Amino acid sequence: MAVLLLLPTSQEQTPSAKLADLISDRDPAASFRAISDLVDLSESRREEVEREAQRLPAFYREVLESDLKSKRELRPLFAKSGRIRLKGKGRTFLEYIDEIDQLPGFEFTIVAQMRNQMPKEPFDLDLECWPIEGVALLCDRVRQRMAIHSSWTDPTISLYPTAHEPQRPPETRPWFFYRNIAIQAGVGSWRKTVDFSGPPSWVTGVGFQVMTDPHMPAVDCGNLRLIEFLDENGKAIAQPAPEASALPPDPWASYRAGSMMFSVGLAAEGIRKISRLRLSFTVRVPSEVRRYVVTEFGSPQKFRDEFFDIDIGMEEGIAPTSDCVAVRIVPKKERHADLARVPIVLLQKFDAPSMSGTGGVFTGKGEGVTVRSSWCTMRTGAKMDPAVQRELGKLRRPLRIEVAIPVGLKERTVYAEFRDIPLR
Repeated sequence: MAVLLLLPTSQEQTPSAKLADLISDRDPAASFRAISDLVDLSESRREEVEREAQRLPAFYREVLESDLKSKRELRPLFAKSGRIRLKGKGRTFLEYIDEIDQLPGFEFTIVAQMRNQMPKEPFDLDLECWPIEGVALLCDRVRQRMAIHSSWTDPTISLYPTAHEPQRPPETRPWFFYRNIAIQAGVGSWRKTVDFSGPPSWVTGVGFQVMTDPHMPAVDCGNLRLIEFLDENGKAIAQPAPEASALPPDPWASYRAGSMMFSVGLAAEGIRKISRLRLSFTVRVPSEVRRYVVTEFGSPQKFRDEFFDIDIGMEEGIAPTSDCVAVRIVPKKERHADLARVPIVLLQKFDAPSMSGTGGVFTGKGEGVTVRSSWCTMRTGAKMDPAVQRELGKLRRPLRIEVAIPVGLKERTVYAEFRDIPLR
């Protein structure tokens, strides 16, 4: 008796198999979109997704398996971020932005005078994208350099055009987008190192800016790992120079999760383009943000809870003629050494115009750390040039200081892939 084996056709493939078929080295954007869909599908088809992962190219298999693990461990902190459809005819930049603003969990802060500076020219658009991707690509579309500010201290996005460069050529720096993460690569640069005992060597470096949307307010990034570096001819070069690293976090420049840079040593300068770059790094996401507010500064204030011992008071000597508010923080739930590089932000309000905030990081050394506000009151009896006195204005007194500290940090590994990064 003949036995007829019915093989599944493409129409009969499982959802996981159909998505896995879209993942290849040819189209990284489509591959990462399919990986995102597989991660979401895994809630109901976990074994099926894990089985399909085994037939993926090695890099994409690592990405999928890492995200499946992160989703199980982080749970709500992994953050859902579905794609959206931006479609319209003859609509302005702000009309598209306002549409993203209506999404659950998204909120933009654009002050009135800044709205008046936004591009007014209408244009057509038909774009399927992740929300943070839509914001970045809209900024590129109007060929205007926009500052996208998003902070773990406030789940909103501030968007405004930079005053010094209202118009610019079409964007040449490549983007990478994945779910709630946007990464922009800078143009690579060269540096020549002269060794008098031998031939000179060359180092090329590329920097990155990492931004996350309000669904995942990451506080910093680190543990940068260079996975693959291909020159313009497709030749693999993977020799990170000693300085390959993530830069220390800048807590108050919180429009991004972090800045990163890697350097690669080469024998000669000949390469003009990185044809393919694959890397990974980790971001830290807080379970909550602890906030401590002071509005009285006549005497030292103390806060004691399960996380920190905090002492806040006036301190003389931040400058020869002024004082500041000093915040001393001693961790209790975790060792100070384990909190190294975790940012601290001071949101400050004075009775005269001033910066809205400053900050610092846990150093990991000693029992605790002291973070100071911007200068405030002029010290009694201080002698200074009358012109300088007029420039600084009257006595500036603190009205409110809010200390914001992320706690319950969880790490998530992020993968990125770029094509055709120019080197100059």
